[in-house]
Amino acid sequence: MQSCCLHELDGETLTCALIERNGELITVAIAPAGDLHAPQGEVLERDGRTYTIHKANGITMVMASEADRWLCVMGELDAEALVDVASEIKF
Repeated sequence: MQSCCLHELDGETLTCALIERNGELITVAIAPAGDLHAPQGEVLERDGRTYTIHKANGITMVMASEADRWLCVMGELDAEALVDVASEIKF
């Protein structure tokens, strides 16, 4: 892990971490699922968890909601690699 922080977004506190995997930086954000939702995008299911994939400005975001938590894993890697990271995060 490179760094971590708490960030406030629209009144919700996000826990953020910057990690390195295979030389690539990946940001992981976790927050209460209440008011945070994934934008429209491709939907992928793996191991019982549904992920929404969204791309913007060269960044791929993989998002999921589970156990009242919202998860976003993002970076310049392809969606499959980011889903691999997201699937390792358990609530």
